[in-house]
Amino acid sequence: MAALKFSWSDRTVMVLPVESIAFSASPGMQVSMLDANATAPYRVWLEDLVRDDTDVVAIVIVQRPSESAEQQGQSAALVMALACPLANESKTASSRERSEKDFSTTASRRKEHDQRLSVYSPSIASDAADLQANTMKLEASHRDSQLSLRVVFDQTEAWALFQQDTLVWRITKPATCRRFPEIRIHLRPAGRWYGTGHLMQQHWPSCTSCLELGPFYPFDNGVCGLGTLAIPGWCTTGGFALLVDERRTPYLHIGLNAPRLDQHAPKKRAWSVGHENALREVLPARDRRFPHRLTKTSTTNTLELGDDLLRIQSRCGYDYEPVWHPLLGTRLGFTDQTVIHLFLGVASEPNVRCARAVLLQRMGGEGAPPRVTPPLVMLQKPIWTTWARFKQDVTENSVLAFANEIVRRNLPRSVLEIDDRWSVAYGDFRFDSVKFPHPRSMVKTLHELGFQVTLWCTAFVEEHSEAYQEGRAKGYLVADGTLFPWWQPQPVAALDVTNADACRWFVDRARALMLSTGIDGFKFDSGEPCWLPRQQEAYAALAYPGQYTDWWLHRVVAPLTIPADVEQRSGKQRNFPGTAPGESMGAVASPGAGQALLEPLEISNEHNVTAKDVAEQDKTSGIVRAQARDCPLPSSTEEAESGQMHARSANENAVLVSPAEARAATATGSRPDTRPAQSIPCLYRMFDRFSHDGIDNGLASVIPTMLMSGILGFPFVLPDMVGGNEYDQVRANADLMQRWLYANALMPSIQLSLPPWTYGEAAEHALYEALAIREHLLEESGLLEALASEACCRGAPIARPMWWAHPTLPASWDIDDQFTVGDDLIVAPQLAPTPPATSTSMSESALGFGSVQPIQRQDGMASLEQITQRDANSSTLWKREVWIPPGLWFAYPSGIIRQAKRPFYAPTPIAGPQTITTTNPLPIYLRAEAPLARFVFIDVDQVLARFGLESPEIP
Repeated sequence: MAALKFSWSDRTVMVLPVESIAFSASPGMQVSMLDANATAPYRVWLEDLVRDDTDVVAIVIVQRPSESAEQQGQSAALVMALACPLANESKTASSRERSEKDFSTTASRRKEHDQRLSVYSPSIASDAADLQANTMKLEASHRDSQLSLRVVFDQTEAWALFQQDTLVWRITKPATCRRFPEIRIHLRPAGRWYGTGHLMQQHWPSCTSCLELGPFYPFDNGVCGLGTLAIPGWCTTGGFALLVDERRTPYLHIGLNAPRLDQHAPKKRAWSVGHENALREVLPARDRRFPHRLTKTSTTNTLELGDDLLRIQSRCGYDYEPVWHPLLGTRLGFTDQTVIHLFLGVASEPNVRCARAVLLQRMGGEGAPPRVTPPLVMLQKPIWTTWARFKQDVTENSVLAFANEIVRRNLPRSVLEIDDRWSVAYGDFRFDSVKFPHPRSMVKTLHELGFQVTLWCTAFVEEHSEAYQEGRAKGYLVADGTLFPWWQPQPVAALDVTNADACRWFVDRARALMLSTGIDGFKFDSGEPCWLPRQQEAYAALAYPGQYTDWWLHRVVAPLTIPADVEQRSGKQRNFPGTAPGESMGAVASPGAGQALLEPLEISNEHNVTAKDVAEQDKTSGIVRAQARDCPLPSSTEEAESGQMHARSANENAVLVSPAEARAATATGSRPDTRPAQSIPCLYRMFDRFSHDGIDNGLASVIPTMLMSGILGFPFVLPDMVGGNEYDQVRANADLMQRWLYANALMPSIQLSLPPWTYGEAAEHALYEALAIREHLLEESGLLEALASEACCRGAPIARPMWWAHPTLPASWDIDDQFTVGDDLIVAPQLAPTPPATSTSMSESALGFGSVQPIQRQDGMASLEQITQRDANSSTLWKREVWIPPGLWFAYPSGIIRQAKRPFYAPTPIAGPQTITTTNPLPIYLRAEAPLARFVFIDVDQVLARFGLESPEIP
């Protein structure tokens, strides 16, 4: 049977039946329709896809046509295998149970496979009734850019449709068959991959991790390493965007570059409860072909070698033997257990940034970006929380003492979170009268000290609480109030978020507490379906596990975060991506946002980027003055009630969003009757970080997790607490605190709990230095306000990967220890630990510039010496390499920021792209042509003219 070929967008789609693929080097066999120069790499990729597996039916290859002979074989491609359970279950063991052998031994299996399938001409009619038993038919329509494939074998019938941007793989299988349909995609030909969500080991890019095949839904420290933000979507440097429709793909299982079966036998993984998981192996492992520079300082186990495949699998249930997890045996709301669908959205774009924009649009449509920012003060100023310092021993006295410590040190402040446990019982919205005898007076005092106040809140209630008795009587708890274990010793029941009345009951009780005590909002914890009781009735109303998370966010978190009348007031003023810059969408303000700030900077409007935009982005194009009032307004949830919360502003048109944070989310919010998680204007928190340096949920994991949040549409990321949570008697030290403070200094938000001043003079000095830099570069300049508005209006992340401005430069694709704030500010913190002899040698100046004097210029004005040159001669042992993108960059004089914020004189610019070495603990670089550079330096134009430097062209 001949392979088929048709055009799709500006790509070419080729479909090859497995039996027609030439794997051998025999002169008489060729891989049709592949570029001659690409035959060798394609053979390797195809062998990986069908290795020792008789279930693969066809290969689908999506590739941009080569523009020239020199580019043949170099274009990125999406190489997919469609697999269905063809083999007789009684004669052939499951592919996971078969040992891996050399591929040359599979010729007999391929021959057997060819004999089982009678190949027919593509011209045969498409009516299923005309298909004979044990047949395969392949046909394509050029007019509709549509491919259709049908397979009938024994009791199995498979049907595939590839039309526009969706691949549907539908299988009707025998009820007794234990194997399931699968779409396999080879990772390497598509370039680097970014997506999946939050992982316990957040490797960057995502394809450097070895995520074992397992159930895919939000976990608290999941069985295979999956975390609280589970997004079955990816974008690649080859320009592909992929998103699995979890709503229509039952019992979704995903594996990404999983350990090869020929080298590592499948391990049986078991999900435990709560913090017990933190004591287990931290997964996913990292592919040893991509060693991380901090591996030696982390607790990562022996590195694995991945299989280079993305495996997307739909099943008849969650009965997957290698993995025990809470939904094992669950059947959800699906009734037909023999018809299984896989829905995969596939988009082809010029580069990874364009692919990311399409991915975000597919996840939430027009509602994906939040329509209003969280309270701006939460982004500009530190958030203080009681958890890491006091844990469950928090009291009214300790909260007030903590607040007074912060005030005495004249430290900036926004929100003070009172964490677990402040209530008399879990689920009761009442303060513990012993620990908190005067809650209203306490909140009033905290307000007077300049704090907003939030309380820790979960979806759980314990048995002896008033909430449990009332909720169970009214039918508001999951599985009639069935108790289950969680991360605390007391067993709890869960709020039934599938019941709208139960959610209103929960929200009303929370609002009553807000009115009686004056608190401003909540820190929403939990929300993952992994906590629900191990009973089928707990899931009966859920179409997919992540729907519990969706409803928790939209029926509880959103009504307690967004004023209920926002939809009525915003109405037709909604500003979706593509709205003309500068259109006023109504005033947006927040408590504390009216503080005196400089006018926000002008930033480039580059969200809806095209290939031409990327190629010419160094040329000044449209400039938008991104102010808070330009941000569109959000829609309310269907459960939101009328009335306005926290009406503290004199501006009657202001929208006052309550301070809030959440931690769990999915990507299944694109239905017409709901909004995606990205639309809620709260901070999305990372899972609790551990107090060590490593990529395994330590300091080195913060930057890649932050970048992953932004790529997946969550720009307002909360990087958890500086210094980690000090679990299991693992304590942070002064060196770790210093590096963590600097690393967090210019992230979208900063949260403090462990008091840096208790770790020594150097750590305290680093605290003041980091906050001064944040105030100068993000707050006083207006940059953070402008980027927050851009995130709402156009979906661009605030903290961006190094490839954002130059998505076609391979040198930027793997960088996981640098990031940019907007397009004009590079941050490259020192993450590696310093030698013990020098860890406290920075007390004179936390950035090592205390004794440096300005250099006298010929014009009589003082100028800073080029920082990289001075760093090279420094006695400190801080040292790292920094990649500088194309363009001209000024090193920021961060070391003297506390002595005098302005005026500064620009040092000699650095021309990129290049890699430089620096010993500065917080290397910061400003794009020379950007408004931010002119805000920091008063002589940018003179310096550029004096050195005769011009921006280089992007290669």
